[in-house]
Amino acid sequence: MGLLGFLLMQFLLTAALGLNTTDPSCETKCGNLSVPGEGNIDVVDISLNGEIRITNLMGYECYNESGSKTDKWTNSFTIGSPQYSFSHTKNRFWVVGCDTTAFFETERGASGCISYCTNLQGMENGSCSGNFSTNIGTYYNYNNSKEFNLCGYMFVAEDSQYNFSISDLNDTKLRHRTFPIVLDWSVGNQTCEQAKTRNSQCNNSNNRVGYLCQCSTGYQGNPYVVGDAKAQCNNTQGDYDCLCPEGQRFNRSATTCDGMFRSVGFLILWQQILVFDAGSSTRKKLRKKVAEFKRRMFEHNGGPLLQQHISSHPGNTFRIFTQEDLAKVTAGFADDQIIGRGGHGVVYLGRLEDDAAVAEFLFCYKHLFLLLVRLTKLLFNLFLLSSTLEGNG
Repeated sequence: MGLLGFLLMQFLLTAALGLNTTDPSCETKCGNLSVPGEGNIDVVDISLNGEIRITNLMGYECYNESGSKTDKWTNSFTIGSPQYSFSHTKNRFWVVGCDTTAFFETERGASGCISYCTNLQGMENGSCSGNFSTNIGTYYNYNNSKEFNLCGYMFVAEDSQYNFSISDLNDTKLRHRTFPIVLDWSVGNQTCEQAKTRNSQCNNSNNRVGYLCQCSTGYQGNPYVVGDAKAQCNNTQGDYDCLCPEGQRFNRSATTCDGMFRSVGFLILWQQILVFDAGSSTRKKLRKKVAEFKRRMFEHNGGPLLQQHISSHPGNTFRIFTQEDLAKVTAGFADDQIIGRGGHGVVYLGRLEDDAAVAEFLFCYKHLFLLLVRLTKLLFNLFLLSSTLEGNG
């Protein structure tokens, strides 16, 4: 927001908010402009998220040691525009004093606080909270606390801007301090759909009328100025980079974010094709390696010799099982199917489809290659066992 816009906003705010005060230091003119009302308000900060911080004077009432009132001042705000309201979440109603009653009033009702103490023993930081104040008073004219407190104070301020100190009870300068108070603001009397501009979003105001605007995700700027919401950019080494919402890319020539759904969709599809093709090729290579490994193990573990024996002895009891066959007849190599462990491996009891029991060897050699002598001896023992089974059959 430019300087002119800020000054205009400040002037409009001053006209909309009347501050009843008798402070002679309050200016009633700004240049050649006469501000209506009895005074004006210092605007500390205006944010685009719907908040304004202004300075607020505190109300007070003081007595002397004999119990006579010496000074009193109360403040009140009159909000003349429905676009402004006191923030109910950012402000607190503070009351400071040891014989103090303070009240606030709104159009919906009134409430207040009472603070009373006769000594400083056990005193801790504390406050009484509400929304707005208009009056302050005392019960005992500070006679019971005149040694350390002769004034009571009340004010509305932003919650984080005041921390109570015991020394404030006897600090006569406290009455001249100012604190920021937060107002919520909105603009216009249109609906959000009517108010939205390019690259901006709209939210209904918490106030009774108006709305608030904000730049869309990936944009920054003033959403109340048409075309001012620009893509968020960061300087890099010799260049710059701009962030855009999902599904869009930065157009350097127009300094805007443009849609790229088609190109993104094509890129995603092409990546999926590449990933699928790469995965298919990897699976083929893996299957080929597994098949080659099985072939080598079959050869190194005497498979050809066993095949030769089977072919030369028709009707023998030998049968070559695949890994899938062995897993099926041994219930997935279950532990309860183990019937023994030998020097050559683990012996499982398997059951064939014809319900004939048969012992199958699962060889678990630690080395990939076996000495031919050892392998030949093992196969000889198997051949002998086979012949014995045939003879007993």
